[in-house]
Amino acid sequence: LASGFEAVPGKLELTAYLARLMMPFLLAISVAAVLMGMLNARGRFSVPALAPTLFNVAAIGVGTGLWLGGAAPETAVVGWALGTLLGGILQLAIQVPAVRRDGFRIRPRFTGLLEDPALRRIAKLMAPATLGLAATEVNIFINTQFASTEPGANAWLNYAFRLMYVPIGIFGVAIATVTTSNLARRAAQKDLPGVRAGLSQGLRHVAFLTIPATVGLAVLAESIIGLIYEHGRFTAADTRQTALALMGYVLGLYAYSGVKVTAPAFYSLERTLVPLLGSAAAVATNLVLNLIAYRYLRPMGLGYVGLAVGTSLGALVNLAILRIAFGKLMTGVPGSGGSGLQLLKVLTAAAIMGAVAYGTLWAVDASLGKSLPRGTLLQLVRVLTAVGLGGLTYAAACRVLRVGEMSEILSAVRRRAKR
Repeated sequence: LASGFEAVPGKLELTAYLARLMMPFLLAISVAAVLMGMLNARGRFSVPALAPTLFNVAAIGVGTGLWLGGAAPETAVVGWALGTLLGGILQLAIQVPAVRRDGFRIRPRFTGLLEDPALRRIAKLMAPATLGLAATEVNIFINTQFASTEPGANAWLNYAFRLMYVPIGIFGVAIATVTTSNLARRAAQKDLPGVRAGLSQGLRHVAFLTIPATVGLAVLAESIIGLIYEHGRFTAADTRQTALALMGYVLGLYAYSGVKVTAPAFYSLERTLVPLLGSAAAVATNLVLNLIAYRYLRPMGLGYVGLAVGTSLGALVNLAILRIAFGKLMTGVPGSGGSGLQLLKVLTAAAIMGAVAYGTLWAVDASLGKSLPRGTLLQLVRVLTAVGLGGLTYAAACRVLRVGEMSEILSAVRRRAKR
């Protein structure tokens, strides 16, 4: 997966050791995911939503302890691996009491599993579903193989992907979780108009939240990365390189989140082949674009940017296949429309927001750039001011353009305020 690591003495061995150390994390996080699905299916969203937070708390806590303790790099990297394992265990542990309150008890059974009709049905659906949702992860592995031959590229791509995944985790996964439960319930009731309307609503919410996030991350990429990462050995040059990678990744932010919402619609209808084909097309697209990017962009030192763009375009191909296939599947089924107009309004509002955010960066630099030295304080002022004014601008533009999701949010706030 990373053959280029062999060129650095000890790097491949250290990577293998850390992988073995974190291997139990796979078991913990897999069981945690099953429990999350069980709770979501019963309409219990609070505990599953809180569970990943404990993973972050563990990682931040371990990282802070290592920093305060002045751990050497060799010790710190092992500490981070153990912190990751601890986070996975905590993410599992917090959900156990919740499922027990619902009457579930863990009783391991190792006989008669192949004869269990429910398990056989799950296995039949799970294999293509797993492959259908694996496109992004497979593409990241492909990118790792290509980037391992370019010094620093894997680090830049990794840092950029982590930032890009923040809005996916906050918005995409949250919307997908609620939408999946809704679609599964309607599909079980043979309510095809409800399935179509539910997916349309989910995609509108994805667009409303991820498109401004895309514009914001693209405009503020260098400022955000400089604020978060530009410390110690992470230089200004690393900030610029990571920002370019982030710009490549965020091109597919809407598509990444859209796939997480759209693919479960097929699974709820037990049509697992289409997501599998979409995933395969995404991987093929990414691979072809990677080959092209590394041939023409690597000599300019931008091969890794081509990898990020290829991953984004692969996700867009995946989503396009899913949307076209779902439209054909729902031929003759009544459902809500207006998604195209809503998307145009959101794009317009996001463009206005992006212009304001960019102008804010320029204004802050012009007014404070000489009085504040380049560093954390200036970056903090730039990011907070641009995010604040940009967010207000987006909300105001959506209000003026009568974006339905904005009205839903305001109505929810008013209802909560009256309680």
